[in-house]
Amino acid sequence: MRPAVTHLVAVLILLIVSVLLAARPYYNYDMFRYMALALSDDSIPFEDIHRQVYISARQEMPPEDYTAVTIRRPTLRDDPEKFRETLKYFQVKPGYVFVVKVLYKVGVPLTAATYYPSIASYFLLGCLLLFVQRDLPSIMSSLSTLIIMALPPVVEGARLSTPDMLATLLVMTGLLLFFSGKTPWAFVPLLLSVTVRPDAALPGFVLLVVGLATARLSMIPAATWFLALTATMVFSLGNVNLLLEYLFTATDYDPEWSWAQAVSGYMDSLYLGLRSWVSTKALTGFMACGVYLYLSRNHTIRESPWKAMVLVALIIYPLRFTLHPQMEDRFLLVPYIIVAMAFIRWLNSVALTHSPSQSL
Repeated sequence: MRPAVTHLVAVLILLIVSVLLAARPYYNYDMFRYMALALSDDSIPFEDIHRQVYISARQEMPPEDYTAVTIRRPTLRDDPEKFRETLKYFQVKPGYVFVVKVLYKVGVPLTAATYYPSIASYFLLGCLLLFVQRDLPSIMSSLSTLIIMALPPVVEGARLSTPDMLATLLVMTGLLLFFSGKTPWAFVPLLLSVTVRPDAALPGFVLLVVGLATARLSMIPAATWFLALTATMVFSLGNVNLLLEYLFTATDYDPEWSWAQAVSGYMDSLYLGLRSWVSTKALTGFMACGVYLYLSRNHTIRESPWKAMVLVALIIYPLRFTLHPQMEDRFLLVPYIIVAMAFIRWLNSVALTHSPSQSL
């Protein structure tokens, strides 16, 4: 089969899978908050917005899904003010909220407007991976892309009403542009990703360090982009005090805590969060990064872009856990995808090394 036809078939399969996933999203309670933010209007009482959220959800979701989701948070369903108090944790993603609002304004049903960005990002991410791997044999690039896009964490991310898949698309675009030599363009999607998820700044910060270490960046551009990433993160958060709350996953953060109480609470979060390394694919992904770096030990990160990318992925795991001691697969899609792509290229290089034509 000709390369163009092979890639076209892969894109068609990605499109079919995306449509199938759109027909069966994974409804979660986060969507209710994003629906409320999409409806936000200073001229409308919040009680009316709260009521409209649940009316739209009841009309547009399958009855069993609506019941399963709303029964988990009956207090938020019945008390608009308590519901409103939770919005501060979701309005820190203005880029994603903007996309949801635009989709709703152009006629997309309110519930669908929360997961269509994930579906679209899933399809575009698959196309991006296929394009990046076009230097591999067409069958290998197509099959490897489809395998990566079929990984359970990636498929789950596509079905969620969360900003994770959109942020993953933007971060992967930025990283791939950077390591392909298009440095000035790379930080545009990285900056946009921070508006979608403020913690998406972490790959950007790590990239700056690796860029300096590999001489792909000089100090002045690195400092400029550091300030830009920081400013975008602060703008998205609105209230930087929210950063303190993300450090404590074992208990609710209390501003009245003494330093001793804060340290104790944080250590509890770290200890209890360790089990999330096992309950997710985090430990497997972290170890896979280490294995790849060992296998590519004969190459330096300066001469090997993929080794540098895997190093970025490796650092993300402990850094993210330190700042939010609770691993979830949907937060780690970028390192999962990076190490999968790196191993595919390593396997291709091994196959070429041991092919009959190479040994003659």
